[in-house]
Amino acid sequence: MKDKILENEKVFRSIQDVTYYFEEGEVKDHLIIVFSAVNPPGTFAYNYISTLENLNCHKLFILDNYGEQGAYYLGYKKDFSIETSVMSLIMSIIAKYQVKLNNVITVGSSKGGYAALYYALKYGFGHAIAGGPQVKLGDFLYDQGKNFEIAKYIAGDLNQENHEYLNSLLMSIIPDKEYALTDIYLHVGNGDHHYPNHIIPFIEYLDNLKHEKYQLDIQEYESHDGLRQFFPPYLCEKLGEITGIPSYEINPIKRINLGVVNNTFTVECVTTNTPNQNYQYAYYIYKDNKVYEKIFYSKANKLNYPLEKSGLYKCKVFVKDQHGRKYIQMSESVNIK
Repeated sequence: MKDKILENEKVFRSIQDVTYYFEEGEVKDHLIIVFSAVNPPGTFAYNYISTLENLNCHKLFILDNYGEQGAYYLGYKKDFSIETSVMSLIMSIIAKYQVKLNNVITVGSSKGGYAALYYALKYGFGHAIAGGPQVKLGDFLYDQGKNFEIAKYIAGDLNQENHEYLNSLLMSIIPDKEYALTDIYLHVGNGDHHYPNHIIPFIEYLDNLKHEKYQLDIQEYESHDGLRQFFPPYLCEKLGEITGIPSYEINPIKRINLGVVNNTFTVECVTTNTPNQNYQYAYYIYKDNKVYEKIFYSKANKLNYPLEKSGLYKCKVFVKDQHGRKYIQMSESVNIK
């Protein structure tokens, strides 16, 4: 997959160069635009390419490789040069493939969720699917995430005026009911601090504007990291509803259950109830973020792996259907002492 991305990655020349990866689909009606989350300083990555590999629509993955950790696809010191350039790229693809604006779907989680909401609402795209998005950007960058370099890159000095400026960026572009064009799909964990600090204020703001075109999905998980496990199946479900493509054809993996019993690491892959499918399963065991062992395909959707060493364990699960299509999902992590 990495080789495929590197081979097909391109740069759109504009006010700011925009690095992107595009996959042309046979289903021509929709364009899915995927924005990326925050990564460690100096590290930039696309999101959900593997999750959406079998979704046969036009897909545009845009990299936010500005500054040390990205700029929320906005700009440098309030110049909105990145936004202008990103929109030039998006509109060039919309024009080339003659996609209607109401068939444009923006997607992302965390920082990518913010961008998905921002671009869809500001430019009148049909749908935005956002997992655990920051909404009050100033509060997050200043106080919660303490991403001061990102805040300075976007807004300039770290003063109260810029704090409020960042908080207002998304809220100020939300149209009221009369002009609402975008269907909003929000997902969050009930234990994620984004729920009380961002989602609830956002929903209250939408309600005050009588902006009723939103859905809220709240799942039971405790931290923002739970998005890695819970957002992909939600994303596939909503994309299936919007595009008319069955969600199990996009990605049938619903969740990966982990456990530790008697020094044994247990993994269970739960898939959708899919008619006439015979899945096979493979597993990559990770220890301290490195591949530790590979277990190749079998019909077993459960794995019991004996633990010999302490460390941080997680599992990447591969599911292959009878047509040879492969689906991938990474689990959460378990710290074994």
